[in-house]
Amino acid sequence: MSETNSQTKQVKSKQVESKEISTETTDGASETEIVDTGPQVIAAHVRNLPSAPGVYRMLNTDGHVIYVGKARNLKSRVSNYTRYEGNPIRTCRMIAATADMEFVNTHTESEALLLEANMIKRLKPRYNVLLRDDKTFPYVLIATEHKSPQLLKHRGARRTKGHYFGPFASVTAVERTLAALQKAFLIRN
Repeated sequence: MSETNSQTKQVKSKQVESKEISTETTDGASETEIVDTGPQVIAAHVRNLPSAPGVYRMLNTDGHVIYVGKARNLKSRVSNYTRYEGNPIRTCRMIAATADMEFVNTHTESEALLLEANMIKRLKPRYNVLLRDDKTFPYVLIATEHKSPQLLKHRGARRTKGHYFGPFASVTAVERTLAALQKAFLIRN
């Protein structure tokens, strides 16, 4: 138990970090570049953020997305990552690995939620554990396994052959959409 506490203190005490990046130039020579990472990088971004809903992406030194998050208030949410104190070890490691950030402003929190889900599915960031299995939001499925297409509300893995539309934030919206499409095109359900 004392080993875990010392690890936590060790990780939390690092406020300014740098990573050495080795790259090869066009003439074949090797160059080493020092890139700032951690809370200092995040704090630099916080200064310019609006207090509006949106989605943020944390990138590592290689430029790969390591985390995608959403926020009702971007400035407030991202400022939580400007220090190690009060965060679990996993989050501290994520903060330490952050070399850059990208932001997308949205009009509503629901829009941010859907955008975050799509980005997590597409990018599969290392530190996002949830939302990778597509079980959170409903989709409209046009099943193409039979001669006559079938309209369905679908959640979960995409195993059924067909065309998937969504995700939708509201199950009620999916049900209304299905009812309207079935009436308009006389498609079986």
